[in-house]
Amino acid sequence: ESPSEKITLEGPALLQLQCSTQGASIAYRHDEETRWRLYSHPVEIYSGVNSIRAKAIRIGYKPSEETKIVMDVR
Repeated sequence: ESPSEKITLEGPALLQLQCSTQGASIAYRHDEETRWRLYSHPVEIYSGVNSIRAKAIRIGYKPSEETKIVMDVR
């Protein structure tokens, strides 16, 4: 797992994810969730501390390392 980054934002907030690998998809989840979601549009981030993990996935290839971001939305 890669180190996490922590930021503070004024809400409401949207999280946009991107991957530089052509053909790869992005999976993400909130720390308290067990299932990964397929990223298809910006994710609404609610007030409070939010911890999100993301990774690039592509059929036939090993998933990337997870990236974690912690957002304190006020």
